[in-house]
Amino acid sequence: MRWTFVPLLVVLLGCGRSDDEFNNAINAEREAAANRLAEQQNQQNAALEAQECTNREARMLSEHRDAIARDKQIIMTTLEAVSSAASNDEAAAEIEFAITIEALTPAEWRWVEVENSAAVSNYGEGSLRDRINYSVNPALLSSQVQLVEYAGMPAVRFDCASGDCIRAIGRRLAHYNGSEALQDIDERRASNVWALGTANRAQVVRDALTDLIGRERNPPRTGSCGPASASNMQ
Repeated sequence: MRWTFVPLLVVLLGCGRSDDEFNNAINAEREAAANRLAEQQNQQNAALEAQECTNREARMLSEHRDAIARDKQIIMTTLEAVSSAASNDEAAAEIEFAITIEALTPAEWRWVEVENSAAVSNYGEGSLRDRINYSVNPALLSSQVQLVEYAGMPAVRFDCASGDCIRAIGRRLAHYNGSEALQDIDERRASNVWALGTANRAQVVRDALTDLIGRERNPPRTGSCGPASASNMQ
């Protein structure tokens, strides 16, 4: 009866996988595992790159904010009330100039200028007092701030990049030989001048204004980093 088991064994062996099929299956599983590992590594690398990019943007924004705060502090602490006087054989004149900064935000700068001037000549005497409130969107200013002179004093001049972007609202009180006149001012201007006490102060304010206007006109670009998913880091 033993011969009856031989065909059955042959049949059973014939139904199993060949060596090639078995090896192919193993190789396919190995390849799939390698692909899964590579994909996981790619996800981890992408997450790390996104996180590094986010960190760079955060540092850039922090440096940008620090620089703006530093520029504002320089401007507000360097501006001061100044005066100038001149005379000759026929006349004498004096001018006082003061600025009060109210706001230096990305959307709007506001400040108040008070200017008093007086003159005496062979023809009489007169005086002017201007108190004007100014406002401007700093993004509309040119970053090319100039060193100039105003009434014999060192000064800085900042200009609109185009058009008349600076709003001026205030009053002018004039006295001349006992007569008085009051003029309301409401106009737009293409430039403005700040007088300072020394050439060094003018240079310091010019540099701070140049940097501040440039930063307000061209803030850092962010949002280019891909999402750093926590699940990709696991």
